Amino acid sequence: QSSSCTISSRRFKVEDGDAHDNDMLADVMKLKPTFFHMKPREQPDKDPNRQAPQLGLIAEDVAAVDKRASVFDDDMATPKSYRPEAIIAMLVGAVHAQEAELTELRAELATVRGAK
Repeated sequence: QSSSCTISSRRFKVEDGDAHDNDMLADVMKLKPTFFHMKPREQPDKDPNRQAPQLGLIAEDVAAVDKRASVFDDDMATPKSYRPEAIIAMLVGAVHAQEAELTELRAELATVRGAK
């Protein structure tokens, strides 16, 4: 991991379009939360949490869903990690998609109820 801070100001970005054009809900549904333990290292690890049971996503699985949410090794082909801020953006997009669907279903239900 390289940093716990992500540059997010518009001052540093060139926007390429609205991400709502993608089917974020379908992408989020492809992600698979996984319980795991980190493999032991040859040298002792100073982090006592390393061997604790963990919950997260697997880099290869994230890359298979959307490479833009991934961090790669220097070869730019081997997934090493994922970008939590990208996963958050996908989740927000999925919530927007669900809310749009709920709004549509509520309108249909109101129409059906009004016809009775």
